[in-house]
Amino acid sequence: LARLGGDEFALLIPNTNVEGASQLAQKILDKLRMIEFQSSGNVHNISASIGISIFPEHGSSVQDFMAHADLAMYQAKEAGRGRWHIFAPQDQARELLKTRVLWKEKIETALQEERFVLHYQPILDVGSHKISHAEALVRMIGCDGKLIMPGDFIPTAEHTGLINQIDLTVLKLAFKTLRTMRKANNSLKLSVNLSGRAFDNPELICFLKKELNESDIDAEKLIFEVTETTAVANFSAAKEMMAEIKKTGAKFALDDFGVGYASFYYLRQLPVDYIKIDGSFIRQLAKHKEDQVLVQAIAEISRISGKQTIAEFVEDQPILDLIKTYGIDYAQGYHIAKPSAELPIGS
Repeated sequence: LARLGGDEFALLIPNTNVEGASQLAQKILDKLRMIEFQSSGNVHNISASIGISIFPEHGSSVQDFMAHADLAMYQAKEAGRGRWHIFAPQDQARELLKTRVLWKEKIETALQEERFVLHYQPILDVGSHKISHAEALVRMIGCDGKLIMPGDFIPTAEHTGLINQIDLTVLKLAFKTLRTMRKANNSLKLSVNLSGRAFDNPELICFLKKELNESDIDAEKLIFEVTETTAVANFSAAKEMMAEIKKTGAKFALDDFGVGYASFYYLRQLPVDYIKIDGSFIRQLAKHKEDQVLVQAIAEISRISGKQTIAEFVEDQPILDLIKTYGIDYAQGYHIAKPSAELPIGS
């Protein structure tokens, strides 16, 4: 038995066959289901997904043998977790899973070699027409030195659980940026994205509190962004985590607002300070009357609720002029500035 990672184990079974391996896998799953433990007054269960590969039918090298067991494990997860799956070369999802395994290895290596960086996109205060804060956007540097955008690696990170390590890495980089800003007397606020998995990651909250306690960083300079969809999907955990983090003085922004369901109901329930109106309502704002009505409504309700608004994907002057007439507080998009490795200077 070997531990491969935080929640990954490999078991090598000599002198057995498919039937013996599958029976043992089922026995392990049955035993795990019987385990319960308590944390913060809640009862939790343990589950697992098991992938099985047979030597030498499924690989004559260690790399192929392990990769095929990994693929089978992902098949078990895709089927609903708490299951075992035997590797089959004809699996329809094999190529997708193989790609996911390759990306997983790339992400793990990049984490080990500290090849994640932040780029920054300025956010404009519409009233003063000055840059007020910046959104920190994570990028991965490939082995060839080229930048890899989050759309390429985040889906795999979310499926494999590596997103927790990326969240923590981004937070560490954000604090490094905040320390640099403080030394340079840069007055900008910094906005940092958190994944949906962050709601169940106590390590992240512990790290945040420790950093704030041990540094001179003003917590009010830090804004955490969570998407409306993930916040609603994990509503209780999101609400609890937001309340806990807000005790430090940090702020929250609800990203992609308007694309989820029951938006205005959850707007009242979640302790957020900023509403980021989804770019799908902003891109064609000057041309679409329906978008104009909706954006005005979001701006008005946010104002009544005591929330500030940020319009995403502001890509030309007519859109900027419109959102100013609607009373939207901030603008973000290519018309303001593109993301860059250079940190903007606060006014």
